[in-house]
Amino acid sequence: MENQLQVFNDPLSSIPEEPVVFEHIEIDSSFQADLILIQIDEFQEQISEIIDLYEKEAAYLKEWTEERVKKLTQHMDFYKHNLEIWMLQKEKRSISLPHGKAYFRKQPFKVEIINEDKLIDNGFKRIIASVDKKKLLEHFKSSGEIVDGCDIVKPDEKFYVKTNSQYKGNSNGSH
Repeated sequence: MENQLQVFNDPLSSIPEEPVVFEHIEIDSSFQADLILIQIDEFQEQISEIIDLYEKEAAYLKEWTEERVKKLTQHMDFYKHNLEIWMLQKEKRSISLPHGKAYFRKQPFKVEIINEDKLIDNGFKRIIASVDKKKLLEHFKSSGEIVDGCDIVKPDEKFYVKTNSQYKGNSNGSH
């Protein structure tokens, strides 16, 4: 089945569907390099359009889902409430019928925290230990020592491209 949104707004129309074999582009001048930057910028704009459309559609679907689920939950709660009243009136703890079961079940005790500080002072606390990576890195930078139990990794350089539209306020990717 064809996606109607894709038919309506297809920024990928310039990209063929079949797998593409990318071949090295020979760049002989700064003019050709600038043309490649223009192409990169166009791809970034298309990516931004796709992401914007996705975010709008996702927000719309989330709102639609929440609204519909809320209405259905209200109806379901109404029916559950009426069934509960009927069971209380008939003094039944449980029923088993052809289309389901309904029953009352005792619930376990729950802890409700009223004054956290008092409880901590009385010894009801957990201590969770974790490694302080920032402190380890500071120690390495100041002393050059690599503490036993860790290793210091220097990542490779990253290559970034910024097109002119990114300087104008668009932030659609930096790689």
